[in-house]
Amino acid sequence: MVRVWDRAVRSFHWALVLSFVTAWLTSHSSEGIHHWAGYAAAALIGIRLLWGVLGTR
Repeated sequence: MVRVWDRAVRSFHWALVLSFVTAWLTSHSSEGIHHWAGYAAAALIGIRLLWGVLGTR
């Protein structure tokens, strides 16, 4: 199996999925968790953009 993306990119992807799902599931029940999941998603997107520019190569 050929790995197109490195481990860090895959980890960021799944962390973003987890934060998005958490925010979606807590949108009506727990405002604190919902906000922190949104902050985590925003931070992950920022880190991913930096990683895309700097990268491993």
